[in-house]
Amino acid sequence: MIISMETIGILISQYTSSFSFFNALLVAIGVLGVMYIFRFFVLVKLRYLAKRTSSEIDDHLIEMFEAIGWPFYIIFSIFIASKMTALPSVLNDIIYYSFLIISVFYIIKTINKVVNYVVWNIAKKSRKNADPNKQIDDTMVFAIRKIIKMVFALIIFVFLLSNSGYDVSALITGLGVAGIALAFAMQNILEDIFAYFTIHLDNMFKIGDYIVIGADMGTVKKIGLRSTRIETLNGDELIIPNRDLTSTRVRNFKKIQRRRMEFNLSVTYDTPTKKVEQIPSIIENCIRSIPKTEFSRTVFKDFGNSALIYNIVYYIPSNDYTECLNINQQVNFNIKRAFEKNKIEFAFPTQTIFINK
Repeated sequence: MIISMETIGILISQYTSSFSFFNALLVAIGVLGVMYIFRFFVLVKLRYLAKRTSSEIDDHLIEMFEAIGWPFYIIFSIFIASKMTALPSVLNDIIYYSFLIISVFYIIKTINKVVNYVVWNIAKKSRKNADPNKQIDDTMVFAIRKIIKMVFALIIFVFLLSNSGYDVSALITGLGVAGIALAFAMQNILEDIFAYFTIHLDNMFKIGDYIVIGADMGTVKKIGLRSTRIETLNGDELIIPNRDLTSTRVRNFKKIQRRRMEFNLSVTYDTPTKKVEQIPSIIENCIRSIPKTEFSRTVFKDFGNSALIYNIVYYIPSNDYTECLNINQQVNFNIKRAFEKNKIEFAFPTQTIFINK
């Protein structure tokens, strides 16, 4: 039997191809085996060692590696093995893009964990700061996380397009022109978004603060990217664009360290002079007897049309409005009791008419 050289070449090519495929299969199994050892032996040992340390960073690193699932290991093994043999271009493309997609998926998961850990860790440290102006609230943490994740998402998107054969430079140029046009069209929205960051960076107010804006007032319930929601005293919800809050005066009562309480008090003209002189010390004792009050002054201010007028000033070291009202009420009770005890009469608007006969 005569075998032509062409037939021998075909047989050798088939044998070489089979041998190459067999080697690739061995490589895939080998890589998968290494991954198995790493996942169930190395990581378990590292987890045990990480628990014995005081640092949290190593624990989070182990969690990130443990979050990588078997789909990645399998595709990674096949991708490495595909480089050891000649495969049809279509099959090569399927393996390559499968590996690319699943890699990006786990990279995004890892970045998400890293961003959450770093941002929340910074926020946790800031809350230990005694200065409330240097503390980062949850809304700001949410905003920072969003921005960082959007930046990474954009980078990954450009990376995927670049690896898919698209001209990224032309795309970026086009996006730049479109971005300018979009910025003009969304000018008010962008102003609200920038105002959102101004509110946080300037520490104007936080969720739970009681603020006054012009004729409107209420408790801040939510600070969004576009608007801030306030619950008024009537219970209804007031929605204010962020740009309005940064372009007007805002009074934040939550930042009050102590409240100044001032009022006038009137007694009748027929009060004896001796008692008129005792009234300042009587009122002072009434205020000082109540905890969380800082007495300032009581002065005989003026001769009114129908009464002797005293001016009283004291401070309450609290920003809780309800607590201040209760303390002020207790002051009023004490003054009323003291005046009754000393037989001092409060004055009220009266008018005496003298008639000559």
